[in-house]
Amino acid sequence: MEEKKKKIRLTYLLLAITLWVCVIFWMMVIFMFSSESGIDSATRSEEIGKLLLSWTGREFPLYLVRKFAHFAEFSILTLLSYLAFASSSRILLSRRIIVVTDKDIKPGFDMNASFSIWITVLIAVIDEYHQLFVPGRNGRFFDVLIDVASGMLVLIFIRIIIFITNIIRKKRHKEPLLVE
Repeated sequence: MEEKKKKIRLTYLLLAITLWVCVIFWMMVIFMFSSESGIDSATRSEEIGKLLLSWTGREFPLYLVRKFAHFAEFSILTLLSYLAFASSSRILLSRRIIVVTDKDIKPGFDMNASFSIWITVLIAVIDEYHQLFVPGRNGRFFDVLIDVASGMLVLIFIRIIIFITNIIRKKRHKEPLLVE
């Protein structure tokens, strides 16, 4: 049984490392896009607009394409950071190095969601501040709001999935699969 616990811990450790690498990589992608000049960014938006036109047969205003890009970038960041925090907390729960009571931290979704949304807020603010120094770009508070809203929607979606999964598991008379 102890061997099985070690294997599970190792699996979560590898998963956590992989997810944190993905989070850092995605942050680099966000800053790479925000480092493009205004002309390069507009060209990329036009290319994406043409791609959307070929897929849907409908033309979208470039303003919407650009805002959707913000939405997508930060949705992915929030999802990756939530999963990274969730896998990291599994490691801590399986091998307690420091004794922590339930009063000290709120385990599960609340803690992971809080940390991941703060990462999203921090990167969104830094991203928009960075754009103030890029030729042809400007930082907008409205874009930060879009970024944070996308993160919140991802967390709501995750919460709904956890809720539905727990209902299904309880109907089968088993322990909940996901921690609330």
